[in-house]
Amino acid sequence: MRLDKRTFSVVETDNKFKYFASIATADGRVFVPLLGQRYQYKNLAKMFQGELLQGTAELLFKDGDFYVYLSLKKEVVVSEPDATFTAIGVDLGLHNLSTSVILKDRPTKASFFGGKPALAMRRQFAEFRKSLAKAKKLKRIKASKDKESRCMRDINHKVSSAIIEQALAVEKPIIVLEKLQGIRQRSKSSKKLNRMLNSWAFAQLQSFIKYKANWNGIPVVYVDPKYTSQKCNRCGFIHKGNRKGRNFACKKCGYQLNADLNAAINIAKQYKNLASSYMLEALGDVTTPLTPAMERKQCEEISVVDRGNPNI
Repeated sequence: MRLDKRTFSVVETDNKFKYFASIATADGRVFVPLLGQRYQYKNLAKMFQGELLQGTAELLFKDGDFYVYLSLKKEVVVSEPDATFTAIGVDLGLHNLSTSVILKDRPTKASFFGGKPALAMRRQFAEFRKSLAKAKKLKRIKASKDKESRCMRDINHKVSSAIIEQALAVEKPIIVLEKLQGIRQRSKSSKKLNRMLNSWAFAQLQSFIKYKANWNGIPVVYVDPKYTSQKCNRCGFIHKGNRKGRNFACKKCGYQLNADLNAAINIAKQYKNLASSYMLEALGDVTTPLTPAMERKQCEEISVVDRGNPNI
């Protein structure tokens, strides 16, 4: 049941239960204590301090309990990006769910989120559903899919929050993401990989990154990921043989780096070297290509943060 501001409000008290839901009924208003997590209480406090605004509310009855889904809003100004912004390039994948890097005059800090345990989790769910399908237990199959979706959603929340934390550490950040169509085109030769990509809900991860970025006033742009995995971020040479599995070794200049990190750097560089058509569409007429001197300084010193694997 959807509620509006006339039928639902939150009341702050000095009681043991600090926050109460005030709900209008046919017999008058009822006051029910709101039970939640610590971060939810913090957001309610911000609402009463004027930092956040009450949005829509929905009342749900499930398994004998009532739940209130309350959305909160705030006014933010997302600046129009230009060449002075610091790019955070984000590469998405399976071995590393995300590889993100800060690019100023050169890459300065990289962060990895490993995906091995999450891959194992997905395989376990798939095998479990196979056994259920043989037994024709359709309800349990649906419940298994729902549980897997919740696990994936939780992982995507943790990964996206880590990327936003990384972006907030620099002045005037802009997050650079891949266009998902490009990701699938890179893997069109592998049906198995395409199934894995779909299961990872990369679209959901990108949507989490975007809404959290906007919440913090950080702009987000999307670039074509074509050749980002094959291109040397130092000399610009493109060759399929540059990347072998998780390693990148340029066949022209000999430069070596983690393959996902090399791709993330190339994605960040795309912000500085966007095609004119995309630049006009998304960023106006501002374009400042990297100079040769800046190119030579790339990747001399990169601080790496391995965040390991998200808890699942």
